[in-house]
Amino acid sequence: GTGALGNNPPGIGNTATGADALDSNTTGDNTATGDGALFLNTNGNNNVAIDTQALGYNIGGSYNIAIGNQAGLGNTSASNNNIDIGSGGSATDSGTIRIGIPFSPSCNTVHLRAFGGADDRFIVVCQHSAEEADHERRWSAPPK
Repeated sequence: GTGALGNNPPGIGNTATGADALDSNTTGDNTATGDGALFLNTNGNNNVAIDTQALGYNIGGSYNIAIGNQAGLGNTSASNNNIDIGSGGSATDSGTIRIGIPFSPSCNTVHLRAFGGADDRFIVVCQHSAEEADHERRWSAPPK
């Protein structure tokens, strides 16, 4: 699309589809699909952004994956090693998985957290609002 890889001459190994995807990019090994995906990225590398404005404000964060409209939009320069699926993410995230449910009346954000054990169990944390305490529900992974 128009403006895709607009400032990219020094970057290598990048793929951009959609208007202004990776427009400010100067580094390599990023993939952006969607209008404005990884738009402000200048020195972040090894990122994958899929959908409109996914990781759009990421300037220097690396090794991030964002899927969904405006997913990972909160990731800026210090956000590394994150996965945001339908969640805006946060500038303070590092090594975080966020799965958002943007239109759910019961949860604003869902976080998956491993809590160990040989049976691959994990916690799903449903945060109703910033003021309300998280509610946890524990599940085990299906048998292998």
